[in-house]
Amino acid sequence: MHMYPESLTNNTNNNSKINLVYLHPHFTLSGGAGSVVLESASRLNLDKYNVWILCIRANSEFKSKYSTLSFIEIGGPLSSSPLFWFTFPWVQYKIHRALNRLSPKIIFPNVLPANWWAFIYKLFHKGVFCLWYCHEPSAFIHFSKWIASIPNPLIRIGAKVLNPFLKGIDLFLVSKGPDHVVGNSIFSKKLFEKIYHKHIADYIYPGIDLNYFLPKKAKKRYLFIVSRLTKFKNVDIAIETMTKIKHKEYQLIIGGEGEEKNNLIALSKKLNLSDRIHFIGRVLFKDLPRLYAEAKLVLFISQDEPFGMVPVEALACGTPVIGADSGGLKETIEDNYNGILLDVLTPENLANTIDGLLADSDRYNFLQNNTRKTAEKFRWEQHVEKLEQILDDLTCLHSQTLPTSSAGEKRTFEKKR
Repeated sequence: MHMYPESLTNNTNNNSKINLVYLHPHFTLSGGAGSVVLESASRLNLDKYNVWILCIRANSEFKSKYSTLSFIEIGGPLSSSPLFWFTFPWVQYKIHRALNRLSPKIIFPNVLPANWWAFIYKLFHKGVFCLWYCHEPSAFIHFSKWIASIPNPLIRIGAKVLNPFLKGIDLFLVSKGPDHVVGNSIFSKKLFEKIYHKHIADYIYPGIDLNYFLPKKAKKRYLFIVSRLTKFKNVDIAIETMTKIKHKEYQLIIGGEGEEKNNLIALSKKLNLSDRIHFIGRVLFKDLPRLYAEAKLVLFISQDEPFGMVPVEALACGTPVIGADSGGLKETIEDNYNGILLDVLTPENLANTIDGLLADSDRYNFLQNNTRKTAEKFRWEQHVEKLEQILDDLTCLHSQTLPTSSAGEKRTFEKKR
Protein backbone atom coordinates (compact mmCIF):
# COMPACT_ATOMS: atom_id res chain seq x y z
CA MET A 1 0.00 0.00 0.00
CA HIS A 2 1.34 3.43 -0.99
CA MET A 3 0.56 5.26 2.22
CA TYR A 4 2.32 8.58 1.68
CA PRO A 5 1.84 10.45 -1.60
CA GLU A 6 4.73 12.77 -2.32
CA SER A 7 2.49 15.84 -2.23
CA LEU A 8 1.35 14.87 1.24
CA THR A 9 4.72 14.24 2.83
CA ASN A 10 6.14 17.45 1.43
CA ASN A 11 3.65 19.35 3.58
CA THR A 12 5.29 18.10 6.77
CA ASN A 13 8.20 20.38 5.97
CA ASN A 14 6.01 23.47 6.03
CA ASN A 15 7.04 24.94 9.37
CA SER A 16 4.50 27.75 9.15
CA LYS A 17 1.67 25.27 9.73
CA ILE A 18 0.79 22.98 12.62
CA ASN A 19 0.84 19.26 11.85
CA LEU A 20 -2.41 17.84 13.22
CA VAL A 21 -3.36 14.18 12.93
CA TYR A 22 -6.86 12.89 13.65
CA LEU A 23 -6.94 9.21 14.63
CA HIS A 24 -10.08 7.14 14.07
CA PRO A 25 -10.57 3.36 13.75
CA HIS A 26 -12.12 3.29 10.29
CA PHE A 27 -14.55 4.99 7.94
CA THR A 28 -16.81 2.25 6.63
CA LEU A 29 -20.18 3.32 8.07
CA SER A 30 -22.03 6.64 7.91
CA GLY A 31 -22.75 8.73 10.95
CA GLY A 32 -21.49 8.52 14.50
CA ALA A 33 -18.08 9.65 15.67
CA GLY A 34 -16.61 9.09 12.20
CA SER A 35 -18.86 11.76 10.77
CA VAL A 36 -17.79 14.18 13.51
CA VAL A 37 -14.12 13.57 12.67
CA LEU A 38 -14.59 14.19 8.95
CA GLU A 39 -16.85 17.21 9.27
CA SER A 40 -14.61 18.80 11.89
CA ALA A 41 -11.37 18.14 10.03
CA SER A 42 -12.74 19.42 6.71
CA ARG A 43 -13.65 22.77 8.26
CA LEU A 44 -10.38 23.59 9.99
CA ASN A 45 -8.37 26.54 8.75
CA LEU A 46 -5.90 24.95 6.33
CA ASP A 47 -3.78 28.09 6.40
CA LYS A 48 -2.93 27.16 9.98
CA TYR A 49 -2.98 23.36 9.95
CA ASN A 50 -1.67 20.44 7.95
CA VAL A 51 -4.44 17.92 8.61
CA TRP A 52 -4.31 14.15 8.16
CA ILE A 53 -6.77 11.39 8.99
CA LEU A 54 -5.05 8.21 10.22
CA CYS A 55 -7.21 5.07 10.18
CA ILE A 56 -7.31 1.40 9.27
CA ARG A 57 -9.49 1.91 6.23
CA ALA A 58 -11.61 4.57 4.54
CA ASN A 59 -14.20 3.65 1.93
CA SER A 60 -14.14 5.46 -1.40
CA GLU A 61 -17.42 7.28 -0.71
CA PHE A 62 -15.84 9.11 2.23
CA LYS A 63 -12.67 9.92 0.31
CA SER A 64 -14.77 11.31 -2.50
CA LYS A 65 -17.05 13.36 -0.27
CA TYR A 66 -14.13 14.74 1.77
CA SER A 67 -11.70 15.13 -1.08
CA THR A 68 -9.82 17.98 0.62
CA LEU A 69 -8.69 15.63 3.41
CA SER A 70 -5.63 13.39 3.33
CA PHE A 71 -6.37 9.86 4.50
CA ILE A 72 -3.58 7.60 5.73
CA GLU A 73 -4.72 3.96 5.82
CA ILE A 74 -2.63 1.38 7.67
CA GLY A 75 -4.72 -1.59 6.49
CA GLY A 76 -5.59 -4.79 8.29
CA PRO A 77 -8.70 -6.12 10.05
CA LEU A 78 -11.24 -3.61 11.34
CA SER A 79 -11.46 -2.97 15.07
CA SER A 80 -14.84 -4.73 15.17
CA SER A 81 -13.08 -8.01 14.33
CA PRO A 82 -11.53 -10.19 17.08
CA LEU A 83 -8.54 -10.61 14.76
CA PHE A 84 -7.77 -6.91 15.17
CA TRP A 85 -7.21 -7.35 18.90
CA PHE A 86 -5.00 -10.39 18.40
CA THR A 87 -2.80 -8.32 16.09
CA PHE A 88 -2.93 -5.13 18.18
CA PRO A 89 0.88 -4.88 18.71
CA TRP A 90 1.42 -4.99 14.94
CA VAL A 91 -1.30 -2.38 14.42
CA GLN A 92 0.31 -0.16 17.06
CA TYR A 93 3.67 -0.49 15.34
CA LYS A 94 2.10 0.68 12.07
CA ILE A 95 0.47 3.60 13.88
CA HIS A 96 3.83 4.62 15.37
CA ARG A 97 5.50 4.37 11.98
CA ALA A 98 2.82 6.48 10.31
CA LEU A 99 2.88 9.16 13.01
CA ASN A 100 6.67 9.34 12.98
CA ARG A 101 6.51 9.95 9.25
CA LEU A 102 3.99 12.77 9.70
CA SER A 103 5.80 14.49 12.62
CA PRO A 104 2.63 15.74 14.31
CA LYS A 105 2.59 18.54 16.82
CA ILE A 106 -0.90 17.51 17.96
CA ILE A 107 -2.56 14.10 17.78
CA PHE A 108 -6.33 14.08 18.06
CA PRO A 109 -8.09 10.75 18.73
CA ASN A 110 -11.80 10.21 19.25
CA VAL A 111 -13.06 6.70 20.07
CA LEU A 112 -11.52 3.36 21.04
CA PRO A 113 -9.14 1.97 19.83
CA ALA A 114 -7.86 5.19 18.25
CA ASN A 115 -7.53 6.81 21.67
CA TRP A 116 -5.34 3.89 22.80
CA TRP A 117 -3.19 4.30 19.69
CA ALA A 118 -2.65 7.93 20.57
CA PHE A 119 -2.07 7.39 24.29
CA ILE A 120 0.53 4.66 23.70
CA TYR A 121 2.29 6.83 21.14
CA LYS A 122 2.27 9.70 23.62
CA LEU A 123 4.05 7.56 26.22
CA PHE A 124 7.06 7.42 23.91
CA HIS A 125 6.79 10.93 22.44
CA LYS A 126 6.43 13.41 25.27
CA GLY A 127 6.83 16.42 23.01
CA VAL A 128 3.66 15.65 21.05
CA PHE A 129 0.42 17.01 22.48
CA CYS A 130 -2.52 14.64 22.70
CA LEU A 131 -6.03 16.11 22.62
CA TRP A 132 -8.78 13.54 23.19
CA TYR A 133 -12.32 14.26 22.03
CA CYS A 134 -14.16 11.87 24.35
CA HIS A 135 -17.58 10.85 23.10
CA GLU A 136 -17.89 8.53 26.10
CA PRO A 137 -15.66 6.22 28.16
CA SER A 138 -15.14 2.99 26.25
CA ALA A 139 -18.56 1.37 26.64
CA PHE A 140 -17.66 -2.29 26.21
CA ILE A 141 -14.95 -1.90 28.86
CA HIS A 142 -16.74 0.12 31.54
CA PHE A 143 -20.38 -0.90 31.18
CA SER A 144 -21.33 -4.52 31.86
CA LYS A 145 -24.59 -4.27 29.92
CA TRP A 146 -22.62 -3.82 26.70
CA ILE A 147 -20.65 -7.00 27.34
CA ALA A 148 -23.86 -8.87 28.15
CA SER A 149 -25.33 -7.79 24.80
CA ILE A 150 -22.58 -9.39 22.66
CA PRO A 151 -24.49 -11.95 20.56
CA ASN A 152 -21.61 -14.40 20.04
CA PRO A 153 -21.33 -16.43 23.28
CA LEU A 154 -17.61 -17.17 22.86
CA ILE A 155 -16.77 -13.51 22.33
CA ARG A 156 -19.06 -12.54 25.22
CA ILE A 157 -17.30 -14.95 27.59
CA GLY A 158 -13.91 -13.76 26.37
CA ALA A 159 -14.91 -10.16 26.95
CA LYS A 160 -15.99 -10.95 30.51
CA VAL A 161 -12.75 -12.76 31.28
CA LEU A 162 -10.59 -10.01 29.79
CA ASN A 163 -12.61 -7.13 31.23
CA PRO A 164 -10.50 -6.50 34.38
CA PHE A 165 -7.35 -6.53 32.25
CA LEU A 166 -8.80 -4.18 29.63
CA LYS A 167 -10.21 -1.86 32.27
CA GLY A 168 -6.81 -1.65 33.94
CA ILE A 169 -5.14 -0.79 30.64
CA ASP A 170 -7.74 1.84 29.85
CA LEU A 171 -7.47 3.53 33.26
CA PHE A 172 -3.68 3.57 33.02
CA LEU A 173 -3.56 4.97 29.49
CA VAL A 174 -6.12 7.68 30.23
CA SER A 175 -4.10 8.70 33.31
CA LYS A 176 -0.91 9.04 31.24
CA GLY A 177 -1.83 9.73 27.63
CA PRO A 178 -4.02 12.78 26.94
CA ASP A 179 -2.77 16.27 27.72
CA HIS A 180 -6.29 17.62 27.41
CA VAL A 181 -9.72 16.00 27.22
CA VAL A 182 -12.83 17.51 25.66
CA GLY A 183 -16.27 15.94 26.09
CA ASN A 184 -18.92 15.95 23.37
CA SER A 185 -21.62 17.03 25.85
CA ILE A 186 -22.10 17.95 29.48
CA PHE A 187 -23.34 14.41 30.07
CA SER A 188 -20.23 12.80 28.55
CA LYS A 189 -18.05 15.20 30.53
CA LYS A 190 -19.68 14.08 33.80
CA LEU A 191 -19.50 10.44 32.74
CA PHE A 192 -15.77 10.80 32.06
CA GLU A 193 -15.24 12.33 35.50
CA LYS A 194 -17.19 9.50 37.14
CA ILE A 195 -15.19 6.75 35.42
CA TYR A 196 -11.70 8.26 35.44
CA HIS A 197 -11.89 10.50 38.53
CA LYS A 198 -10.35 13.39 36.61
CA HIS A 199 -11.86 16.80 36.00
CA ILE A 200 -12.18 18.13 32.47
CA ALA A 201 -13.03 21.74 31.80
CA ASP A 202 -14.28 21.69 28.22
CA TYR A 203 -16.99 20.17 26.10
CA ILE A 204 -17.80 20.84 22.46
CA TYR A 205 -21.06 19.74 20.90
CA PRO A 206 -20.78 18.06 17.49
CA GLY A 207 -22.09 20.29 14.73
CA ILE A 208 -24.60 20.13 11.94
CA ASP A 209 -24.75 21.51 8.40
CA LEU A 210 -27.94 23.58 8.34
CA ASN A 211 -27.64 24.08 4.59
CA TYR A 212 -27.88 20.32 4.11
CA PHE A 213 -30.46 19.34 6.71
CA LEU A 214 -33.49 21.38 5.69
CA PRO A 215 -37.21 21.18 6.52
CA LYS A 216 -40.01 20.43 4.06
CA LYS A 217 -43.56 21.69 4.18
CA ALA A 218 -45.24 18.34 3.55
CA LYS A 219 -45.26 15.66 6.22
CA LYS A 220 -46.08 12.02 5.56
CA ARG A 221 -47.77 9.54 7.84
CA TYR A 222 -44.79 7.75 9.28
CA LEU A 223 -42.59 7.73 12.35
CA PHE A 224 -38.86 7.40 11.76
CA ILE A 225 -36.03 5.68 13.61
CA VAL A 226 -32.44 5.56 12.37
CA SER A 227 -29.73 3.96 14.46
CA ARG A 228 -27.49 0.97 14.85
CA LEU A 229 -29.83 -1.89 15.66
CA THR A 230 -28.55 -3.01 19.06
CA LYS A 231 -30.41 -3.85 22.25
CA PHE A 232 -29.62 -0.46 23.76
CA LYS A 233 -31.47 1.50 21.11
CA ASN A 234 -34.82 0.14 22.43
CA VAL A 235 -36.22 -0.31 18.94
CA ASP A 236 -38.25 -3.27 20.25
CA ILE A 237 -40.23 -0.83 22.42
CA ALA A 238 -41.06 1.24 19.35
CA ILE A 239 -42.22 -1.88 17.50
CA GLU A 240 -44.48 -2.94 20.36
CA THR A 241 -45.81 0.61 20.50
CA MET A 242 -47.19 0.22 16.99
CA THR A 243 -49.68 -2.36 18.30
CA LYS A 244 -51.04 0.17 20.78
CA ILE A 245 -51.27 3.51 19.00
CA LYS A 246 -54.73 4.56 17.86
CA HIS A 247 -53.50 6.22 14.67
CA LYS A 248 -53.25 2.98 12.70
CA GLU A 249 -52.68 4.86 9.46
CA TYR A 250 -49.13 5.67 10.58
CA GLN A 251 -46.18 3.52 9.53
CA LEU A 252 -42.86 3.03 11.33
CA ILE A 253 -39.75 3.26 9.16
CA ILE A 254 -36.59 1.82 10.72
CA GLY A 255 -33.21 2.62 9.18
CA GLY A 256 -29.93 1.00 10.11
CA GLU A 257 -28.16 -2.32 10.49
CA GLY A 258 -26.99 -4.27 13.52
CA GLU A 259 -26.92 -7.56 15.34
CA GLU A 260 -30.54 -7.18 16.52
CA LYS A 261 -32.03 -6.62 13.08
CA ASN A 262 -33.24 -10.20 12.53
CA ASN A 263 -34.75 -10.34 16.02
CA LEU A 264 -36.57 -7.06 15.42
CA ILE A 265 -37.93 -8.26 12.08
CA ALA A 266 -39.10 -11.44 13.77
CA LEU A 267 -40.82 -9.40 16.48
CA SER A 268 -42.68 -7.27 13.93
CA LYS A 269 -43.88 -10.43 12.17
CA LYS A 270 -44.94 -12.01 15.46
CA LEU A 271 -47.02 -8.93 16.23
CA ASN A 272 -48.55 -8.95 12.71
CA LEU A 273 -47.00 -5.58 11.91
CA SER A 274 -45.10 -6.44 8.74
CA ASP A 275 -47.39 -4.18 6.69
CA ARG A 276 -46.84 -1.20 9.02
CA ILE A 277 -43.16 -1.52 9.93
CA HIS A 278 -40.52 -1.18 7.22
CA PHE A 279 -36.83 -2.00 7.68
CA ILE A 280 -34.93 -0.06 5.04
CA GLY A 281 -31.41 -1.11 6.02
CA ARG A 282 -28.45 1.18 5.83
CA VAL A 283 -29.49 4.77 5.14
CA LEU A 284 -27.25 6.72 2.81
CA PHE A 285 -26.27 10.16 4.02
CA LYS A 286 -27.85 11.75 0.97
CA ASP A 287 -31.24 10.25 1.90
CA LEU A 288 -31.28 11.36 5.54
CA PRO A 289 -32.63 14.91 5.09
CA ARG A 290 -35.66 13.71 3.15
CA LEU A 291 -36.45 10.90 5.59
CA TYR A 292 -36.18 13.27 8.56
CA ALA A 293 -38.12 16.08 6.92
CA GLU A 294 -41.04 13.99 5.69
CA ALA A 295 -41.46 12.11 8.98
CA LYS A 296 -44.17 13.28 11.36
CA LEU A 297 -42.03 12.37 14.35
CA VAL A 298 -38.54 11.00 14.95
CA LEU A 299 -38.13 8.51 17.80
CA PHE A 300 -34.84 8.43 19.72
CA ILE A 301 -35.55 6.23 22.70
CA SER A 302 -32.16 4.80 23.63
CA GLN A 303 -31.12 5.72 27.14
CA ASP A 304 -28.00 7.51 28.38
CA GLU A 305 -26.72 8.43 24.93
CA PRO A 306 -23.71 10.76 25.33
CA PHE A 307 -25.07 13.16 22.69
CA GLY A 308 -26.79 11.76 19.60
CA MET A 309 -26.62 13.38 16.17
CA VAL A 310 -30.01 12.00 15.08
CA PRO A 311 -32.11 14.34 17.26
CA VAL A 312 -30.25 17.45 16.11
CA GLU A 313 -30.47 16.42 12.45
CA ALA A 314 -34.20 15.77 12.87
CA LEU A 315 -34.72 19.18 14.48
CA ALA A 316 -32.86 20.87 11.62
CA CYS A 317 -35.31 19.19 9.24
CA GLY A 318 -38.28 20.56 11.15
CA THR A 319 -39.34 17.34 12.86
CA PRO A 320 -40.08 17.08 16.59
CA VAL A 321 -38.38 14.28 18.52
CA ILE A 322 -39.74 11.92 21.15
CA GLY A 323 -36.95 10.55 23.30
CA ALA A 324 -35.88 9.11 26.62
CA ASP A 325 -35.37 11.61 29.42
CA SER A 326 -31.71 10.74 29.95
CA GLY A 327 -28.15 11.34 28.81
CA GLY A 328 -27.07 14.02 26.39
CA LEU A 329 -30.50 14.06 24.78
CA LYS A 330 -31.64 16.43 27.52
CA GLU A 331 -29.15 18.96 26.12
CA THR A 332 -30.80 19.01 22.68
CA ILE A 333 -34.45 18.15 23.29
CA GLU A 334 -36.37 20.45 25.62
CA ASP A 335 -39.50 18.78 26.87
CA ASN A 336 -42.67 20.32 25.38
CA TYR A 337 -40.62 22.88 23.46
CA ASN A 338 -39.11 21.05 20.48
CA GLY A 339 -40.05 17.49 21.44
CA ILE A 340 -41.12 15.29 24.30
CA LEU A 341 -38.93 13.46 26.83
CA LEU A 342 -40.24 10.32 28.49
CA ASP A 343 -39.19 9.45 32.02
CA VAL A 344 -41.13 6.18 31.79
CA LEU A 345 -40.15 4.27 28.67
CA THR A 346 -42.83 1.65 27.96
CA PRO A 347 -44.84 0.84 24.82
CA GLU A 348 -47.98 2.10 26.57
CA ASN A 349 -46.47 5.44 27.56
CA LEU A 350 -44.85 5.95 24.18
CA ALA A 351 -48.12 5.12 22.39
CA ASN A 352 -50.10 7.55 24.54
CA THR A 353 -47.53 10.27 23.89
CA ILE A 354 -47.59 9.73 20.13
CA ASP A 355 -51.38 9.61 19.97
CA GLY A 356 -51.72 12.72 22.10
CA LEU A 357 -49.37 14.68 19.86
CA LEU A 358 -50.90 13.47 16.60
CA ALA A 359 -54.36 14.42 17.85
CA ASP A 360 -53.36 17.93 18.95
CA SER A 361 -52.29 19.96 15.91
CA ASP A 362 -51.73 23.16 17.91
CA ARG A 363 -49.31 21.42 20.25
CA TYR A 364 -47.57 19.70 17.36
CA ASN A 365 -47.18 22.96 15.46
CA PHE A 366 -45.72 24.65 18.54
CA LEU A 367 -43.06 21.95 18.85
CA GLN A 368 -42.35 22.05 15.13
CA ASN A 369 -41.92 25.82 15.12
CA ASN A 370 -39.13 25.49 17.67
CA THR A 371 -37.18 22.70 16.01
CA ARG A 372 -35.10 24.79 13.64
CA LYS A 373 -34.46 27.40 16.33
CA THR A 374 -32.78 24.74 18.45
CA ALA A 375 -30.74 23.35 15.57
CA GLU A 376 -29.29 26.82 14.95
CA LYS A 377 -27.33 26.40 18.20
CA PHE A 378 -25.41 23.43 16.80
CA ARG A 379 -23.74 24.85 13.71
CA TRP A 380 -20.40 23.36 12.68
CA GLU A 381 -18.98 26.87 12.71
CA GLN A 382 -19.44 27.03 16.48
CA HIS A 383 -17.82 23.63 16.94
CA VAL A 384 -14.78 24.54 14.87
CA GLU A 385 -14.39 27.96 16.46
CA LYS A 386 -14.14 26.45 19.93
CA LEU A 387 -11.93 23.59 18.72
CA GLU A 388 -9.49 25.96 17.04
CA GLN A 389 -9.27 28.02 20.23
CA ILE A 390 -8.25 24.90 22.15
CA LEU A 391 -5.78 23.93 19.42
CA ASP A 392 -4.29 27.43 19.51
CA ASP A 393 -3.87 27.17 23.29
CA LEU A 394 -2.19 23.79 22.90
CA THR A 395 0.15 25.16 20.27
CA CYS A 396 1.05 28.13 22.46
CA LEU A 397 1.72 25.81 25.38
CA HIS A 398 3.81 23.57 23.14
CA SER A 399 6.09 26.49 22.29
CA GLN A 400 6.54 27.32 25.98
CA THR A 401 7.08 23.82 27.41
CA LEU A 402 10.04 21.54 26.86
CA PRO A 403 9.28 17.82 26.61
CA THR A 404 9.92 15.82 29.77
CA SER A 405 10.67 12.14 30.08
CA SER A 406 9.31 11.70 33.57
CA ALA A 407 5.60 11.08 34.00
CA GLY A 408 5.79 12.86 37.33
CA GLU A 409 7.14 16.00 35.69
CA LYS A 410 4.57 16.05 32.91
CA ARG A 411 2.77 19.39 32.68
CA THR A 412 -0.76 18.91 31.46
CA PHE A 413 -2.83 21.42 29.57
CA GLU A 414 -5.40 21.56 32.35
CA LYS A 415 -2.77 22.78 34.83
CA LYS A 416 -1.64 25.56 32.53
CA ARG A 417 -5.05 26.95 31.67
